Amino acid sequence: MLSLNSSVMLAGKLLTRGSDVLFGTNPETQKQIDDLKATMPKLAIPRREVGDRFRDMDSAVKCDNRALAAYLLVQRRRFP
Repeated sequence: MLSLNSSVMLAGKLLTRGSDVLFGTNPETQKQIDDLKATMPKLAIPRREVGDRFRDMDSAVKCDNRALAAYLLVQRRRFP
């Protein structure tokens, strides 16, 4: 097992070696981060609707309303 001092030194070395990846100084990594930031707002509405549907489906199962749970399971919505 590493001592606390050794662990801190190892973590420091890893951070300095991988700083271009961690902090996005590599142009390719920065482009990937920017692309990810651009797609995140587009996913907010579908993610929320899927979460709401699963919550409703869970409530229907707990109340033994299997017909509603089955409907919510197969209900589909096309997202833009």
